[in-house]
Amino acid sequence: MSRAGPTAQTSARADADRLISYERYDNRRRLADAAATVVSRNYIYFRFANALAPSTARRHRELSPARDARRGRRAPRQLPALRVPSSVFARRIKTAIYLGFSFKYS
Repeated sequence: MSRAGPTAQTSARADADRLISYERYDNRRRLADAAATVVSRNYIYFRFANALAPSTARRHRELSPARDARRGRRAPRQLPALRVPSSVFARRIKTAIYLGFSFKYS
């Protein structure tokens, strides 16, 4: 059943506008997902790189409070080192990459 007159025109125009806005939204979402993927990949890398491979400097820093205490200096309070099995990080990294790709191609 076809509509005649100005209502048909306006509804066609509305449909076109809606399509354009959906496309815009979709492109924005794609861009946002790509940016989020990059950011989260870097975040995961920097956050867990030192947990996966602790540096010697960090080990020395962990030892320093005892050395300072022997010298009679009050050592600054330190947060305990992150002790989590690397399999947890491997799983998290895999999950993040999987999510990134699933967003990218959805």
